[in-house]
Amino acid sequence: MGCCQSSSGKSASTSPWAASFSVNGQGYSWTDDSIAGYSYGLTVDESAAYYCVNESTQERIVGIRFEQGISVGDELKILKRLAQEVKHDHLLPINAFEGKRDTVILTCEMLGGDLFESIASGQLPELGAPGCLRLCFQLLAAVAHLHQLKIIHRDVKPENILLSCEDVSTATLRLSNFSLAVGNADGHLAKQSCGTPSYVAPEVLSQQGYYCQADCWSVGVTFYAMITGEDPWGNLGPLERARLGPQLYKKIKQCDW
Repeated sequence: MGCCQSSSGKSASTSPWAASFSVNGQGYSWTDDSIAGYSYGLTVDESAAYYCVNESTQERIVGIRFEQGISVGDELKILKRLAQEVKHDHLLPINAFEGKRDTVILTCEMLGGDLFESIASGQLPELGAPGCLRLCFQLLAAVAHLHQLKIIHRDVKPENILLSCEDVSTATLRLSNFSLAVGNADGHLAKQSCGTPSYVAPEVLSQQGYYCQADCWSVGVTFYAMITGEDPWGNLGPLERARLGPQLYKKIKQCDW
């Protein structure tokens, strides 16, 4: 899942944690407004989201807390590195803090939901190629920036692409969810087979190693879905993907669209 608010909206609840905390020298206070269904690539049971307020600027942002024991170590390294870089217009702005008992990720609120919702509703296919191409250029810019930093995202898909507003004709996008991202500074081949069926590149499935270019395949499949309203393999649901896994992977490896 991407980092987006569900249709159930927010629910009033008192945050169970300390009233305030500090990230990169900035003080923040938890509010009593929780955000139901809001997660960051994990199940809702593994994380909890509340609105936070920057004590200096009074800006309200989203704070996502992961309890101790949830594995975010590799992702945390990527997030901290991205936080040190110049903010990119099409990457979700993130700060991360690792405490003794938990990890907190701070990010902005994206009011337009994720790209998958706009594809499923038919809004994006109705725009046609020119409208979808505008958003695809933004996605390519985000991926190119990661690759310049020697980072492979490894899970580019509509659910991890967030929109600034509900009007897809004017919305801008931000790529999110770095739970599978890996650094590639040494130039060695990445070999772990991971990602999401339908969007994963053939070279990832081959288990013979891959570079940043694997993300470009995922961008292409995403663009196809934006224009047509379905992925190249027939919009298989999770159960169908599991059942047809070997056949689906064979088609992907053979580029059998």
